Amino acid sequence: MRRLLLATAMTLGLLAATPHAAEAAKPRHKVVAGHYVGSETPEEPNGLDDIVFTFDVAKKGRVIKKFTIAMNVVCSGYPIYVEYVVQPMHAMRINPRTGRFHDVVRGTTDGGTGYEVAVSGRIKRSRVTQGTMYYDVGICQRGSREDPMRWVAHRGR
Repeated sequence: MRRLLLATAMTLGLLAATPHAAEAAKPRHKVVAGHYVGSETPEEPNGLDDIVFTFDVAKKGRVIKKFTIAMNVVCSGYPIYVEYVVQPMHAMRINPRTGRFHDVVRGTTDGGTGYEVAVSGRIKRSRVTQGTMYYDVGICQRGSREDPMRWVAHRGR
């Protein structure tokens, strides 16, 4: 009987020490709901290169809604020109374990020109870190798939 109790205690101790038990005990990633505002990092000293990210976190920190990017993009036509763009994005789900989110909008316009806009990041408490974005629409672009722009955001108070 004593050996049975000892074997049971050892088995329970081994089960509690497995990595799966530690993962199950981890708390959910904390995300604060509210309105967020962000910008490129490091910030550009030139106002022409300014970029503004705005979005709302809703549903107890699980969904990003009303995500918009307001920025100037360089268009490589002749002559080269700069265009002001306000780009909306789809609603995005936030991974509850890691706080990561990602969205890609791609397709072709009526004129046959391809476009692709991608946004991703990691949100923790009331800050976005590791944010990346690129915008490639026709002859206009900001960032690239190989070298996306970095951005950060925080919850407005």
